[in-house]
Amino acid sequence: MTNFKKIAVMGTAAVALVATPAFAAPVSNSNGKAKARVVKPLTLTIVGNDTLDFGTIVLPAGATGTSAVVSIAPSSAGTVGTAGACGTDFVCTGAVAAAINYNITGTQGQEVNVSLPATATITVVGGTDTLTVNLSTDMTDSDSDGFYDVNLTNSGAPGEDFYVGGSLTVADTTVEGEYEGSFTVTADYQ
Repeated sequence: MTNFKKIAVMGTAAVALVATPAFAAPVSNSNGKAKARVVKPLTLTIVGNDTLDFGTIVLPAGATGTSAVVSIAPSSAGTVGTAGACGTDFVCTGAVAAAINYNITGTQGQEVNVSLPATATITVVGGTDTLTVNLSTDMTDSDSDGFYDVNLTNSGAPGEDFYVGGSLTVADTTVEGEYEGSFTVTADYQ
């Protein structure tokens, strides 16, 4: 009987050791940081004409299997294109507009990503035939991320200008009529 009491007492002692929690000293770390950048809102406006107007392109009298390319350079040079021959058997006439002048303002020293589609589709008014305008700009994509880079060298006015031009190819089989369409240019801080 004596052995029985010893076993019971040892079991109770073991339970007491397991149930006692260990206490640790508190620790801290003061390396956490927070930051914010506050900037002026961006504005993107068109200065002057808002349309790439390629003028009037007169098709050849008969099927010739040729085409004409009419271009508007993306620069501040003013009117680009001249009346007269604009391709074999084609005649370009009428006023050809200069490139579209965009102006962007925001916070000085900030980089801005500008997005411009590679092409714009224009559709004959009252019909379904389309032409493709290949858009171009005087901006560069210096980091090859798909966005054009603009560095805001001042805060607010006068802002930074950039230009959008393009080229249009017309075949001798192009359906006659007035073609119109639009495209969207967007800008956001980097």
